[in-house]
Amino acid sequence: MSEPPPPASPQVSPRALVWTSLALALLVHVALARTLAATFPLDIDVSNLLAGAVHFNPAQHAPQPPGYLPYVLVLRAAVAVLGRDVSTAQLVASLWSAAGMPLLVLWTLRRFPQQLALAGALPWLWALSPVLLYHAADGQMHGAEAFAAMLLLWRLQAWRQRQTPRMALAVGIALALGGALRPSFLVLGLPLTLWHLRQFWRQLALALGVLVAGTLAWLLPTALAAGGWQRLADAQRLLSVSYSFAGRSLLSAHASPELVRRNLAMVLVVSATIWLPVLAFAALTRARTPDRTAVRALLLTAVLPTTLFYLLAFCAEPGYLAGLVPVALCVLALRNPDAQGVLRGTLAALVVQIVCLAGPTGGSLVVKVPTVRDLIRRDIRQQFHVDELHLPPAGGQQLLLLSDSVDDMVLRSLPIVRPDVSVLMQVPRMAPGPRAWGLARVDGWLPIPGPLLGQAAGPTTVQTDRHFDVLVLDPLASQALTTQLMRQLRCPLGPEAMASGVLQVPVQACLPQAELHAGEHTLRFAP
Repeated sequence: MSEPPPPASPQVSPRALVWTSLALALLVHVALARTLAATFPLDIDVSNLLAGAVHFNPAQHAPQPPGYLPYVLVLRAAVAVLGRDVSTAQLVASLWSAAGMPLLVLWTLRRFPQQLALAGALPWLWALSPVLLYHAADGQMHGAEAFAAMLLLWRLQAWRQRQTPRMALAVGIALALGGALRPSFLVLGLPLTLWHLRQFWRQLALALGVLVAGTLAWLLPTALAAGGWQRLADAQRLLSVSYSFAGRSLLSAHASPELVRRNLAMVLVVSATIWLPVLAFAALTRARTPDRTAVRALLLTAVLPTTLFYLLAFCAEPGYLAGLVPVALCVLALRNPDAQGVLRGTLAALVVQIVCLAGPTGGSLVVKVPTVRDLIRRDIRQQFHVDELHLPPAGGQQLLLLSDSVDDMVLRSLPIVRPDVSVLMQVPRMAPGPRAWGLARVDGWLPIPGPLLGQAAGPTTVQTDRHFDVLVLDPLASQALTTQLMRQLRCPLGPEAMASGVLQVPVQACLPQAELHAGEHTLRFAP
């Protein structure tokens, strides 16, 4: 009697392999971001976002204008569960960054149902994108813009297959969400939407109506929190036009040539990290019936206006171009590469991305480059500066650090990692006139003279709602500020005041008047 045949081994569905590849890429992206995450906030925006998650007032840069309300609400929920810590901001940033990867797979499967190898490979190019990984690690919100771009591309692809009002409504929602997360997203998203829906006027009007309604949904509460529309508009103008645009834009008559060169270099270097992997992939794969019309549409309606906008306006960091990462991956997919070459092309693109991630820092030419070295350098620099202050250990005392150092990023970040420390500091010059000051705290800023951070005005006296036990002078403070402080102290300075090499004095004994003069302004302490 013959034995029964052995049971057939279970077959794994090709689509299951696609989703398995996606899951692994998601884990790698988040794990790498968490591994590279710094101890300190590496940018002033991270500190402002965390402040805004507790006390939302964009006029006082909690966070900075325009407020980014949807992002802050998500961050606030995370803070409520995990605590107000830089690691919370970094985790939220990495999750937003990873959230676009499933949409990329869905877009690929909808556009090319038979290209399962491509659908499984593309998430890895997202996971190791230098721009997205850099900002997932540093805790900023630029990964959310990449998510919004991918969401819009996915919805536009669905609309192409079913050109109905319901699909146009979904496009409008995606466009409105992107604009709410970051208003400059519309430079990318609006031309793309107009091109797709250009022959369907009613549906286009529906999508644009949703955009207007969605904009009002975040703009009205943001203006209310800022103290009114005019105050929010003034704060936005002060930051974006008088400070960033005026100093860095090719279109500004008052721009600094050095800052303009840095801005151009930033856009070109970051663009290279986005497009070189695409070119490497294309070089090692053979295109099968590429959709050249769709590729041209993406290049002309999304890539060109976005790149030109930041070349001509200002680009402060790599994340400004984060929305182009999903666009570049969709351009790659629209070549419809041969299945046999997908693995080869993916490996080539990943090698290019890893080389970019391992690249040097930008030095004086590019302030920020999306490399691992830049992340590590910034974290070490923050740690070094904080160690130099020789702060007393955290306890029951409230510390006030006084500084007019130009390194506002380090100073603003300090209260986030040490909530017992407030920093009375000069802020970047955003308008002509005397330098403005601000009291940076864990929950926001007290603008001096106020009510807008960076607002220039004459001598002002400002009352703070908290007292301080110890005053610390930043060793990098100017001689003029040091001299001004010494004239105010009403206590003998014994050896213990400078025992650590940093001036630290008790406020009650040395400033019995309960006020501190800094520059032209006066800060009065609460009893």
